[in-house]
Amino acid sequence: LAKGLIHSNNIIATKVFLATGANTVVDFARRCHLPGPFPPYPSLALGCTDSTVVATAGAFNIFANHGIYVQPHLITWIKNAHGKKVWNHTPNKEKITPWHVTSQVTHVLRLTMENVKRRMPHLWVNSEVIGKTGTTNDARTCWFVGSTPRYTTAVYLGCDDNRPLGTELTAVHNALPLW
Repeated sequence: LAKGLIHSNNIIATKVFLATGANTVVDFARRCHLPGPFPPYPSLALGCTDSTVVATAGAFNIFANHGIYVQPHLITWIKNAHGKKVWNHTPNKEKITPWHVTSQVTHVLRLTMENVKRRMPHLWVNSEVIGKTGTTNDARTCWFVGSTPRYTTAVYLGCDDNRPLGTELTAVHNALPLW
């Protein structure tokens, strides 16, 4: 399973989906605050549903945050002209899955980044980074979502009119370095 995720093997992801069951996968996706819809077909294992960049980062953060969903936000605090904080963001938090489950996924995501580092040693990727790339059919979009011990962020590349990006633009060569 780990090798399948590390190398983005779609067959393994589909087999895990089939073994787990559509209802379990859809329920987990909903608990992760992903917007859906979630068609109960094996292609769901490959991400055949729409999501926003913010929702994807929020769901991915569950793994980096030991099973706890923290509502994504853009502004943490605001200071006035005198440097005094006049507003602090207090994110909503929700336990989604047990720590022992997320620690296993986090381990595999760290191995994924080690694999990238071996293939692309010029990229700055320290040992604490976890992440995953993705590309849609016909290379219409590519993305990378990753976490450090402090932040989870996502990079999404695509055209507003949904036309293909071309073969030169890929998640590992473009979205990941931007991240």
